Formats: sequence, C-alpha cells, structure tokens
Amino acid sequence: MVAFAVQGIFSFSTRPLFFILYTGFFLFMISMAVFAWIAYDWLTTGEPNWFAVVLNVLLFFFSSQLLVMGIMSVYMSRLVAESRSRPLYIVRSTNYK
Repeated sequence: MVAFAVQGIFSFSTRPLFFILYTGFFLFMISMAVFAWIAYDWLTTGEPNWFAVVLNVLLFFFSSQLLVMGIMSVYMSRLVAESRSRPLYIVRSTNYK
C-alpha cells in the first residue's frame, strides 16, 4: 500500500520537485544572510569566526547544488509532460449538430 502511495505522489505530481526548488532557494538565502553577518562581524571585531565561515561555505555549496537540481528537475518534468502530448482538457460532449 505504501508503495502505491509513493508511486502516486511521485509519478503524477511535480509538487515534490518544487519542494526541492524552494528548499534550495530558502537555504541559499539563509547562507547569503549568514555571509552578511560574518562580514559584519569580521569588520567590527577584526577576527572572523572561522567555524562559522566553514559551515556557511558548506551550506552555500549544498544550497546551490540543491537549487540547481531543483531547477533542472522542474525543467525536465515539463519536458516529460510535453512529450506525452496529452490534451489540456477532454470534452465529453458538445452542443454542435
């Protein structure tokens, strides 16, 4: 049953792909804010907190990678949806005679 649920979520929905994209963007913005805080701290105290710098560099690269993967996955999902050539809607009946 769980396998069917997972297949239904990931096979017919792009929502998980957008979740990856938004998570990458959110983490990227956090890393930029922390970079600004580290720069401010460095300018005011004269000595940077190297532990925070290293962790933020890791967060920056992780979030950049997640953001790019999210962009690529959304793009590929649109390509797959377009290649299926399904109509936008199906008309059951018409009033034309």
